[in-house]
Amino acid sequence: MIDADLQHDEGILPEMLRRLKSEPLDIVVASRYVDSASTEGWESGRLLISRIAVGIAQTLSRVTLKDPMSGFFMVRRDAFEGAVRHMSQLGFKILFDLMASSPRPLRFAEIPYRFTKRERGTSKLDSVEFWHFGVLIMDKLFGRWLPVRFVMFALVGAAASSSISRCFICCCSPMCRSC
Repeated sequence: MIDADLQHDEGILPEMLRRLKSEPLDIVVASRYVDSASTEGWESGRLLISRIAVGIAQTLSRVTLKDPMSGFFMVRRDAFEGAVRHMSQLGFKILFDLMASSPRPLRFAEIPYRFTKRERGTSKLDSVEFWHFGVLIMDKLFGRWLPVRFVMFALVGAAASSSISRCFICCCSPMCRSC
């Protein structure tokens, strides 16, 4: 898997394949966050957002990759087939979904690469993708027991109920100045 925005160094593909063939690995990930890797030309805001997403993914799942948001990896067919029916298919973070969905921990290696400025296309990062990422995280946390849509409706309902209760309590109080 490699994103098509020309930000990834395809020159490391032979090394990725060599490691996948010669070592007992299920997946090889080109990582921006291992020693001697880089995120060339990134603004500090984009780097911060990426680091926050990585932290959330690592904290709320069993994924221990340094770069679970990478769009550049190689996976063995049997590892992919073992996980694909459990994947949520939400958003564009396929690697994270694959790693978090596998019924067994996947053996992985991360190799450094130089992530460069985008040459083609536009960033997928917007508020809709933040929402998709949140839904993906919720699916990995609760999806085995409850449908994610139910969890989202419950959270919205709880938030609305809390706001209505506070408003009712305030407005019915003799101390309230808005009535």
